[in-house]
Amino acid sequence: MATRKATAARLPMLMAALLGGLAATPAAVAQEALPWAKYVEIIERKGIKDVPEGDACAALGLPQTCTVVLAPYRDSDGYAHVFSIFRDPGTKALHIMLFKDWESMYGRRLRQGNYYLTGLDGQLRAAAVASREKEGKRTWTQVQIGSPEAQKGFADEVAFWRGKQENLEKEPERPQ
Repeated sequence: MATRKATAARLPMLMAALLGGLAATPAAVAQEALPWAKYVEIIERKGIKDVPEGDACAALGLPQTCTVVLAPYRDSDGYAHVFSIFRDPGTKALHIMLFKDWESMYGRRLRQGNYYLTGLDGQLRAAAVASREKEGKRTWTQVQIGSPEAQKGFADEVAFWRGKQENLEKEPERPQ
């Protein structure tokens, strides 16, 4: 009986500690926020400028006449990863596109790639898969952003780019 009273007396403190921990969770997540603002600043200075990305932009819900600044990297497995920035001239909105285009280590293009749209907040806004036809044209399939495929692919791309800030900073400056 005394144990029950002691536990009951501590219950408000336990609940406060638990709720305090839950309330602190967003702050902990915020500390691990994506460094996209820094990446955008670096890529806009050092990236490849004025690259037309018409069909990729359209597939992700952006204007078809989309011109981007981008930074491409190839990983050890031969995949081409691209971080692209599009600033909509009409709305001034900033859009970030992460691409993982599947290429072999021997330079042969494989038949599909994954494309993700996000912003400075790091939230997945759109996802699409591009399949290549023999003539080189791409056919697009929209992917539901809540699907496990989109969530895992986006998380993998975010993880890839998290480790690239040092590489990006070492890139040469490119004129505007």
